[in-house]
Amino acid sequence: MHKYSNLFSHSSEETNLVQTIREELESLEGSLSIIQAVSRDNLRLQDKAENIKHWLQKLGGLAYNADDVLAEFAYEILPA
Repeated sequence: MHKYSNLFSHSSEETNLVQTIREELESLEGSLSIIQAVSRDNLRLQDKAENIKHWLQKLGGLAYNADDVLAEFAYEILPA
């Protein structure tokens, strides 16, 4: 009978180990899922930031052009 109780003890330990490993894997999968979501959000924000940066550069160029036009208009219209 002692042989069998030792066998059952090892079997129980292995079952507990497998369960612990399974729980750790599930936890890691959850963490990985969160990391992937944050990474995707970061990429989307970078894309938006790049679009905004490009738009602001264009807007700045337009502002300089408008300033030049107004300066030229003022030069032509206003007396010296």
